[in-house]
Amino acid sequence: MIVRVMRLGSPDRNPIELPDGATVSDALRKAGISTQGITVTVNGAVAELSQIIGHKQTIMVATKVAGGR
Repeated sequence: MIVRVMRLGSPDRNPIELPDGATVSDALRKAGISTQGITVTVNGAVAELSQIIGHKQTIMVATKVAGGR
């Protein structure tokens, strides 16, 4: 299956080929993206790294932001 991995703020959507049953974590690893300190969505919905993904889904990665007082 093919999925797209995109970093927030980057116009590129890199296609990644994965076997059926692959997880978000598998896609990020193949794309060379660290799973530390990030938030992930799949097709716009918040996702866990262990979530199984499907063909033609888009994974968006953003760096977690802390703030406030």
